[in-house]
Amino acid sequence: MLLPGRPRFRPSRLLPLLLVTAAVGLATFAYRHKTRLHVLQPDLYRWSTIGPSQNLLLPEKIASFCQAHGFAQYVKRGAHERKVYDLFLFATELDWLEVRLHTLSPYVDFFVIVESRTTFTGLPKPVVLQDHWDQFAPFHSKIIHRVIDDPGSAVLGSITWDHEDFLRNALLHGVFPELVGTWREAHEGDVLIVSDVDEIPKPETLVVLRKCEFPDRLTLRSDFYYYSFQWLHAGEKWAHPQVTTYRGLTSTIPPKDLRNGEPATHGFLCLNHVRSWWQRADLWDAAWHCSSCFATVREMQTKMESFSHTSWDTAENRDPKTIIERVGGGRDLFGREDQVYERAVENRDVPAYILQHSDRFGYLLDRDGEHAGFTDVDELDSPPSDAISSLRFSSSNNLLAVASWDRSISVYQRTPDTPSQPFTFSGTRIQCRAPVLDIAWGADDSALYSVGLDHDVLSINLESQEQTVLSTHEAACNKVAYSREQGIVLSTSWDSTFHVYNTSTNQFLRVPLPAKPFALGLTATRAIIAMAERKIFVYDLQALRMLVDQAGRSANGTGPNHDVTEIVPWQQRESSLKFMTRAIACMPDGEGFATSSIEGRVGVEWLEAGEQGKTYAFKCHRQTTTAAVGIGEDEEEEQKEVDVVYPVNALAFHPLHGTFATGGGDGVVCVWDAQTKRRVRQYPKLAASVAAMDFSSDGRFLAIGVSPGFEDGKEDEEVDAGSVSVVVRELGENEAKGKPAK
Repeated sequence: MLLPGRPRFRPSRLLPLLLVTAAVGLATFAYRHKTRLHVLQPDLYRWSTIGPSQNLLLPEKIASFCQAHGFAQYVKRGAHERKVYDLFLFATELDWLEVRLHTLSPYVDFFVIVESRTTFTGLPKPVVLQDHWDQFAPFHSKIIHRVIDDPGSAVLGSITWDHEDFLRNALLHGVFPELVGTWREAHEGDVLIVSDVDEIPKPETLVVLRKCEFPDRLTLRSDFYYYSFQWLHAGEKWAHPQVTTYRGLTSTIPPKDLRNGEPATHGFLCLNHVRSWWQRADLWDAAWHCSSCFATVREMQTKMESFSHTSWDTAENRDPKTIIERVGGGRDLFGREDQVYERAVENRDVPAYILQHSDRFGYLLDRDGEHAGFTDVDELDSPPSDAISSLRFSSSNNLLAVASWDRSISVYQRTPDTPSQPFTFSGTRIQCRAPVLDIAWGADDSALYSVGLDHDVLSINLESQEQTVLSTHEAACNKVAYSREQGIVLSTSWDSTFHVYNTSTNQFLRVPLPAKPFALGLTATRAIIAMAERKIFVYDLQALRMLVDQAGRSANGTGPNHDVTEIVPWQQRESSLKFMTRAIACMPDGEGFATSSIEGRVGVEWLEAGEQGKTYAFKCHRQTTTAAVGIGEDEEEEQKEVDVVYPVNALAFHPLHGTFATGGGDGVVCVWDAQTKRRVRQYPKLAASVAAMDFSSDGRFLAIGVSPGFEDGKEDEEVDAGSVSVVVRELGENEAKGKPAK
């Protein structure tokens, strides 16, 4: 007996439904396997058939080019040329952002980048791209950047994936409505690429996407690298990025649905399920994915803390030693035994920008070595909380003093029993009245001299931390140095004077200068002061000592009280650099010196008149990038290569080899041979600007002060303490040795 109102079941009605379902299933299976034939063919992408200026296929080549990849030629909708939008979330990966922009900029119209002030797990994070905006100035015309706040667990709940999905959808819903009516507005048929910042389509792929028709959901199958391009995942290729076409604000597949392979949430749901599986394809060998490819252990740890995979964020996985061992050995970062990685020997399947800058991105190419390529393994604990101004090894090399704008001098001590960490914080942090601008060690490890914004030249007893004023300038003091041979302390000030203090008689001399001093360097016999207006004065130290004895006065006011105007420098010369001097360092043999400037140049000069013909200058700490310069006659954006110039903030000579190191606002340290005019080596890029450097007197260690250098003009903003670090690198026997002339 049938229940009232319930339709009678007829088996004959089931047969058509089963046939349709089977047909759809077979078609889907066939189509999915057919898509495996869509393989990117770089051989078809040759400049003989593609115009190098506009990166477009010649018209007669387009149809065959697309057909070779399994697609039809794109047919323009309306009056608008097809545009390509690259959509991705950004957290902290500045190196990857740089690589992506340089690799794809010639092929992409707009980069849509969304940041949040919190991680997917709800932890606060800095807005990194916004803070480093000027670093990417050449790409500003192409970047659409938004900071979109996560509404929090009260709205989205506690599932981390929901927070990631919200931000990923914001790439479309939080950005594209604002573009309507502007020159950046998207139109029907435009290309949308959805990915993470470390999932980079190959340039050839972008030509396929721009010129060819493709299904609603196109997966760019990626070579899946881990840690660097040295380790390749042994499984199937990575199933990202995803690509779709723009179909208006309400009909475009949302980025979350596209990435997750879910049916679009608009329209009739059952049909969307069918469309989701029917209208999709894979383009193989079409992109690179480098997972957990970071320069520092700290970035690895930060990534774990922000993962939606919260179960992977364990104390064991975050342990620095564990991270280094797993990365160096090509083992899974989270200890998963089923994840296998194979060494890619002499791999050249790498973004060209990385290969062109292999000195900076060495960790992306080679994870061999004791530290697995990580650049922060040599960082000391307990760094200062504000920008570093100076650092110096003591004469015994057992102590390292670091001066900072946080009004402190931090002291680190040698720990020979722990080779992996040669220096540790001693617990001594001397507090001063004002920001400290420079420091110098005295005759032994118990005496320090410092100068700063409070105008005073201080002598500090390290054991008691007692501070004694040696002399007082009329403006801030910027440099200080101690001559062991003469027993005198020299200090320079923005009041255009320098003081000479005799440590044995406690008398000092005030000497006027013709311009504001910027840098001070000492040899065993000379003092070299670099000033504004390209002036360089060289003084004889013994003569200065004798003048202090004759005409000096004590710090308490007794003795003569006047400027000694009759002092004539041993030598006056014009700097070989045209712009403001940032640093000076003297050759170990006392024969000459090097200066650096804000213009990304270094000058190498000799003191003796007969040797001055050897003087030379060279460019360094510059990055070549591509910048938009306007719209050409063909209505395509014209670009040209430009140099981004960074100041050279720090110089230091190796005491044994006579080579010298330069540290720049680009966060890079280079070693140069002054005699043969050759670069010896370049170290991987550090997390921030290089502020100061010093070699230990035995040449075994190089100390580097890393902190924001205000190259972006944000001098009034508070320094992020997390961007300040002190790095001590233990050098190999020949690591800083010079190179023979070519």
